[in-house]
Amino acid sequence: MEKFAGHLTGSAPGTEMLEAAKAARLVGSRVEFIDLPITSTGAALRKLPRKEKAKLVVDGLASLVVLPFSRINWSKVTEDMDSQIGAFRKRYPVLSRILIDTREEYMIGRLKRVMDSTTGQVLAVVGFGHRASLARALAGYMEGPGFATGFSWEVSTGS
Repeated sequence: MEKFAGHLTGSAPGTEMLEAAKAARLVGSRVEFIDLPITSTGAALRKLPRKEKAKLVVDGLASLVVLPFSRINWSKVTEDMDSQIGAFRKRYPVLSRILIDTREEYMIGRLKRVMDSTTGQVLAVVGFGHRASLARALAGYMEGPGFATGFSWEVSTGS
């Protein structure tokens, strides 16, 4: 399904992270991978309740039929991310805990360790859906003289 979504959006899954790592190396920056290891996420997914697995199968099959013929403006998909995540949480409560909450808790801990162990700026590249909650969780973490936290994003349209 990731490959299918990547084909529809014109961006293979993980491409943004590979490009970010390449850009960081070009300017001599240290690269830290802060996401929860896929083995942990995979183990949790195997314990997904049958009801949510069934919903995933039905929704996945429906999307294979509907999405190729839909006229979705993919550039607008990220405009209301909070409501999309809310709908995802409502439909898949356990899956959202695994894919969003557990991973974000891990990422926040990793970012705090990086910030505590380095000087200078720290740049975190994360998936768009994680951006706002990570920024909220880290806001004010290292406030004081010489410290500031903030966030911004840039989306390349490939033009």
